[in-house]
Amino acid sequence: MKQKKYFSSELKKIFKKELKINVKESDKIYDHVKWDSLGNFNILLACEKKFNLKFSNQEFSSISSFKEILKVVKKKIFKNKIENLFKNLKISRGDNILVHSNSAGIHQFFNKKKEKNLKFFIELVLNIIGKKGTLLIPAYNYDFTRGKIFNRKKSLSQVGELSNFLINLNPSNRTYEPIFSHIVFGKLKENLFNCDVKEAFGNKSIFNYILDKNFKILCFCCSPATITFIHFIEKKINVNYRYDKYFKSFKIVNNKKIQTKYKYCVGKKNIDYSLKEKKIYNLLGSKLLTKDFGHFSCSQINTKLLFKIVKSKLKKDNRFLINK
Repeated sequence: MKQKKYFSSELKKIFKKELKINVKESDKIYDHVKWDSLGNFNILLACEKKFNLKFSNQEFSSISSFKEILKVVKKKIFKNKIENLFKNLKISRGDNILVHSNSAGIHQFFNKKKEKNLKFFIELVLNIIGKKGTLLIPAYNYDFTRGKIFNRKKSLSQVGELSNFLINLNPSNRTYEPIFSHIVFGKLKENLFNCDVKEAFGNKSIFNYILDKNFKILCFCCSPATITFIHFIEKKINVNYRYDKYFKSFKIVNNKKIQTKYKYCVGKKNIDYSLKEKKIYNLLGSKLLTKDFGHFSCSQINTKLLFKIVKSKLKKDNRFLINK
């Protein structure tokens, strides 16, 4: 049974057990004789026990419908799951993290209203890392390579729903790199905005900065093969299947159109990259901290360890990630 339907079904069972009534999702307090204020109190107590959560005094006095109970229960369960996930992946207060994400991992616990789900997720993550932590989310767009103008307010991310939600919410949190822009929150925001915006994987790029600061990379409900930082390592090692290429177009900065030249180490054509995902996963193996999250898997590794592992392998075999 899907997660979304599971909670509704279990809540109906609680009503049946505690009050001996069959409820519909549209029902609210006093729609049934036995569902009075005392009955409502007992339902919430039973939910606490069943789902291992706690309601506040305000919630005990204000929640008064099946939909409200279901909504609060799901949010509290999701909050507990996120906090436990981050704890198991050793992400805590004061950490600097880069998050690759699959938003389906968020939506699996909720019904519609996807934007509210994404907002709730970001609020939870920021609360976990605190004011001394930093959150970095990819908002990459490759249209600049085809001569299109980059506008951090209007050029949508091509790597996920979460980053587009955050761009629409507040585009000023997005960096100015015309291809590899990021959404940034937290203590190191100013430093990350001061990184080089003319070369994707250079010594003054964001990728080099997160290596120096040993950011933790979280793959939230997605494969570690999505980690763009690996391209940065390939550039550092000078693998022979990637080469530097300059792209010229325009970007909008402070409402002004500025001509920009951008250096990006691209992959050669006619190279078979089909085995790369499997090879990355096998290479990292037990070095990845991994935990299931609903129907998905999440993993975490810090940049210095990732750099060390991939660099060592590519030094021995320059084409390891692409060879059959």
